[in-house]
Amino acid sequence: MMDSQHSEQKRVNTAAALSMLVIIASLYLAINYYPLPTPSEPTPSMRLVHAFRYMSFSLLPLMFGIQNVATRRFHDMKNLGFDPTKQKVTREFQVAERFLLNTLEQTFLHVVIQLSLATMLPADWLGVTPTFVVIFVIGRILYFIGYMDEKRPTNRAFGFALTFAGNIFSLAMSIGLLVWNGPNFEL
Repeated sequence: MMDSQHSEQKRVNTAAALSMLVIIASLYLAINYYPLPTPSEPTPSMRLVHAFRYMSFSLLPLMFGIQNVATRRFHDMKNLGFDPTKQKVTREFQVAERFLLNTLEQTFLHVVIQLSLATMLPADWLGVTPTFVVIFVIGRILYFIGYMDEKRPTNRAFGFALTFAGNIFSLAMSIGLLVWNGPNFEL
């Protein structure tokens, strides 16, 4: 039992480390080799508009999660449709609900952090916003796919780590830039 738990913990730690490498490599490439269109002279409002436009993609996993739960309820009206508090729920429905709740939590963090970060980034780094959005969406997809694997639920670790580490990295950048540049940066 202990060896199995240790093995699964190693998988989770490996997924977390790999996610950080993917995030750092993606940001490096976005900043240095694949600059995306950004406002030429970004005012604070233009920075927010720029970020908001990409945030619509960040909502796709949340919309999928809502639709997934609604579809499962619709197709099992006897057990889920009329009274979702019944105990006769399938594993797939529990996974769908948990995915939705976790995605709601992660999406809230992601959107708020990205908007904050967009107001603090140097103008030539504004391309990291769409990069973090892509990382977020891919992370949520991988999290869902991994969660559906009954035999190895730890397969969701990489998707979760990609999403959560992306949020942590963004928040650290935002706070670091706030401390470095001060709260009146480009105001």
